[in-house]
Amino acid sequence: MGKYGLDKDLADDANFVAIVHKDQTYDEYLHLGKDSVVVTTGQKVSRGDVLGYTGLPGCMSAPHLHLNVFKTKGGKAVSIPISLSR
Repeated sequence: MGKYGLDKDLADDANFVAIVHKDQTYDEYLHLGKDSVVVTTGQKVSRGDVLGYTGLPGCMSAPHLHLNVFKTKGGKAVSIPISLSR
């Protein structure tokens, strides 16, 4: 399991995977379980690849996946709206 709860001090315990795309946009998948990430740094991934499994790490009350999609502008993350479809 990992450290989790509603204490904001636990935010840094949220295991995650970050993906950098060719167009310099980023995806972050947060709240992956302790020791559950199955990809490695620098690994190329494709749509449908398993990155890891959700768990209970970080500032949270129940298992879930948190997805951030963004680009950087002036050194700051700028969120990109997305539409999820299959």
